[in-house]
Amino acid sequence: GVDRDLMADVLVRSAPHTFAVWASQGTANPWQCLPHLACIGRKIAVGIRHGGLRLIVNVPARHGKSWLISKWMPIWFLENWPDKHVIMCAYGGSGAVDWGRVVRDEFRTNPSLTTKLRDDVQSVTKWHTAKGGSMLSAGVGGPIMGKGFDCVTGSCIISTEFGFMVAREVAMRLPRVWSWNHQTQKQELKNVIASRATRSSSLVRIT
Repeated sequence: GVDRDLMADVLVRSAPHTFAVWASQGTANPWQCLPHLACIGRKIAVGIRHGGLRLIVNVPARHGKSWLISKWMPIWFLENWPDKHVIMCAYGGSGAVDWGRVVRDEFRTNPSLTTKLRDDVQSVTKWHTAKGGSMLSAGVGGPIMGKGFDCVTGSCIISTEFGFMVAREVAMRLPRVWSWNHQTQKQELKNVIASRATRSSSLVRIT
């Protein structure tokens, strides 16, 4: 027969919006899923599982997008993949740090969540899971240089010895790129070394 409890758990964990509704039940701030948030949640779930998602969300202020994308999406992601790494970026460092604190505190206090945090690294700007994952929060110009990530999109702007180039041009011409030498405390040109390549996907815009 069908294990209904297992099926319900799979459905709940399949997307950030369904997970948020379930995980916030009985808490001080239960999350309400509206139709436009469900649409965003489905796009996120499909894009992350297939890989290569690039998503722009244009929604008026106070319509719930930040609570879904900045709070519940990282929680959902690290519940499904506790060994992965999340970077929370915002135009202001304080905004990114605030959301990093919100996500961390939810993991600390919500008994429905199974991902555990390491006791020795729980700063609001960077904390680690017990399975080797992490979340880093930073604003524009923040300390994300040198941090690991899975891919660079083809439209990413990179500073090279020939001036600014997009990533696809760097891949074709293989110029050296400007990098920071921590030993000499100076900029220097270095060759690009990539550990893997991924195929980019089309852009999804939700308005």
